Amino acid sequence: KYNSTLYGMTKGEKGDCISMIFACVLILGYLLVAAFESVTEIPGLANKMQRDVSVLMTGDVAKRNPYDFVYPGISFLFWWVLCGLNYLYFPSSDHSWYWKGALIIFLPWLVGSSRAYVVIPDSPNL
Repeated sequence: KYNSTLYGMTKGEKGDCISMIFACVLILGYLLVAAFESVTEIPGLANKMQRDVSVLMTGDVAKRNPYDFVYPGISFLFWWVLCGLNYLYFPSSDHSWYWKGALIIFLPWLVGSSRAYVVIPDSPNL
């Protein structure tokens, strides 16, 4: 009688159908957000980059900013305080996650800060 509804399905089949519907709605939502961001934000970022490049080309003055290392340094310090407290309170637990976490979290941040610190010439001849 009702072949096109969820009435004749078992409980597991109903859950599968409802989960698939929710998954499709979520994917559609993510696609809409990504499309909206690419239509609104990317042109603005391109304009900002063009303005920044034109400002840099007017004066060939490059300065190093040592403050690029402040936030990674402070968070790295907090990381080791957290690891030290964990080591004091749980000495028998596995401590390999200290190094893995430090590598995963702070190594990319350190590389990014180092890249921001390195002076790149702004000469139009390059």
